[in-house]
Amino acid sequence: MSAIVPKYFTRQGIAPLSKFHPNIQLFVVIPLLADELIFDTLKSLAETDYTKKEQIAVIVVVNHSEVATNEEKQKNKSIFLQLQKGNYPFHLYPIFKNDVDKKIAGVGFARKTGMDQAALFFYKKENPQGIIVSLDADTTVSKNYFTVIFDFFKSHPDAVGSNIRFEHPLEGTAFSPDIYEAITLYELHLRYFVEALRRINFPYAYQTVGSAFAVRAQNYVASQGISIRQGGEDFYFLNKLFDQGFFGEINSTCVFPSPRPNNKTPFGTGVAIKKMLESHKIKFATYNLDAFLCLEEITQKVELLWKTDVQLFLENEITHSVLKQFLKKRDFSKNVEKIKKNSTSFLNFQKAFYRWFNLFTIIKFLNETAETNIFPKEDVTTQANRLISKDLTPRKLLLYYREKLR
Repeated sequence: MSAIVPKYFTRQGIAPLSKFHPNIQLFVVIPLLADELIFDTLKSLAETDYTKKEQIAVIVVVNHSEVATNEEKQKNKSIFLQLQKGNYPFHLYPIFKNDVDKKIAGVGFARKTGMDQAALFFYKKENPQGIIVSLDADTTVSKNYFTVIFDFFKSHPDAVGSNIRFEHPLEGTAFSPDIYEAITLYELHLRYFVEALRRINFPYAYQTVGSAFAVRAQNYVASQGISIRQGGEDFYFLNKLFDQGFFGEINSTCVFPSPRPNNKTPFGTGVAIKKMLESHKIKFATYNLDAFLCLEEITQKVELLWKTDVQLFLENEITHSVLKQFLKKRDFSKNVEKIKKNSTSFLNFQKAFYRWFNLFTIIKFLNETAETNIFPKEDVTTQANRLISKDLTPRKLLLYYREKLR
């Protein structure tokens, strides 16, 4: 950390925005845009069972762009003032970023602002193992949230980071029945996608939910921090993190994101729910299972690829013409030969191969085959049932994925 951190902070022009308490061991970073549910979230964090909350800091980055509405600006100002007066058992540090350039404004900018501050603090405290947790303003947590996170990183000193179990509410009176129906389908899509990746033996089959992950400070910086993307910043960051070392999955605590429809980001949960409601048909189309199974010709044969002439492998082992064409367009033979030359063992080759044939490449294949109707997107319930050879209703199916497929 000492070698790369100064360059990271210098290059990005990052300076302290708050004077943090010296005993902090864990930061929770929350981006916020005109969202009063933050007070429910903070209440939830305050009611957790961890007894040493003086070790915890929560950074809330209240932010809006230069083109935000007057209502958003006024609400942000009001929330920020309330946060400044807040009295919580942990350390609370609200940061106000107003009239941000519209080219960079958004959830990525806000999350990065807070996470950079946490990383800078840990660097100055010479604590590269410090923990940075990502959460959202509309997401509550289980009572044992902090206890479990601390225990995980203590018992896994080699962990670069971890996902945290998440569950959207599926019933209640807070939202309409349509919203509960829609979020059931969307969460099913998220879980089906990861389980399909596991089915084909892809090594980095993890959820990438912005309100449900934690990372060590040194690995946050080694990944060059989170990006300022206006959506999907969590996905891009975590995919840079996965191959740094052991990445865990915390399942003994849980976060509960809101299923609210919104358009604060270009894609993600809120937008997906909004689109389903606006279409007046609560349906969700996901990637075709056949497209994943087609990819098995690569992911199940990586060791054979290491031992075999690359061109012969492409011609003889890849039988699906659409996959063969996709690989040829990406100079498969040339790239894999280069990876082989720079690898001294199969394990080195495997890691380097999946750095090239990564999740972005897989999604490109899924999207290309879906758009050309080779493997068209299909109803999520149908595909999720196919994957596990069941015939369940959406709700029962999601519960099965939650409980049986962790």
